[in-house]
Amino acid sequence: MKKLLNNPFYISKEDRESTPLVELAHKYGVATCYYLNKKVVHISDETLFEILNVLGADLDNSSEDTLVKTIERCNKNKDSSNIKKVVNISNAHKQSDNIVIDLLDSTRLNGLDLIDIIKITLESGEQIVPKNIQLNDDTLELAFENELPIGYHKLVFSLPKHINQQFFSPVTFAKDKKEEEEIITNLIISPKSLPVPTKYITGIMSQMYSMRSHDSWGIGDFIDLKNFSHKCFYDQDLGFVLINPVHAGEPVAPITPSPYLPTSRRFINHIYIRPENAFGYDKLNDELKTEITNIKNTIIDENNN
Repeated sequence: MKKLLNNPFYISKEDRESTPLVELAHKYGVATCYYLNKKVVHISDETLFEILNVLGADLDNSSEDTLVKTIERCNKNKDSSNIKKVVNISNAHKQSDNIVIDLLDSTRLNGLDLIDIIKITLESGEQIVPKNIQLNDDTLELAFENELPIGYHKLVFSLPKHINQQFFSPVTFAKDKKEEEEIITNLIISPKSLPVPTKYITGIMSQMYSMRSHDSWGIGDFIDLKNFSHKCFYDQDLGFVLINPVHAGEPVAPITPSPYLPTSRRFINHIYIRPENAFGYDKLNDELKTEITNIKNTIIDENNN
């Protein structure tokens, strides 16, 4: 299609010479090159090798023989894997709370106690076990006490090793020394569509760190956001406040200073917490509170700059 109507940023498989490593990367859905200033940049073999191992390719080395064998394994399992690696289900306007999953061959699960081997790990980390499981000719129907929340979850099968080799592609295995192995499939619960607004809404866009007040510690924090939003909503009759990401760049220190590189929605960047409002501050003795106040006084003038 002539590069999708000559789009200079469209990448195709033909933009890089095919090698076993490149071919394997494509099978895992990994791009092997990208455009920079309208020029094709090839991702290094070392980077592709590391990414493939992270995705479960389990490469001991980057020799051509190893890569070819892994490609053959992928080709073999492409048609034999019994379930998709990603199951996307819309929970909007469903007639029931049940989750229905397509299977290629349901007979492989006959005779197994499915309640004991199937569970859902929610995005929050909470684990949920179906209250009922029905195995049909070509589907697996899971019933739960409550509707699963929208998000990116994991569908986990704990199967005996002699069963899972027949049931799933080996690249989906979570290695374990036990007699059972966990086979993990991504389960995405999504809305059918986003609601269409019935009217235009006016709001304000502001960077969180720039919402400084007289009580800030040099940058805007969650208390400043609360006060700012209150004025916008109740004094100015605005509909929203748009801010930069407030999640942590990394789950542990050191944290990247940039607010635009959060790696997860599960961890809040603690830099936006005002110390006086931190949990446990009210239980500190007067000496520690005075020390904190003295530290704040050394930077409070920066709020006026």
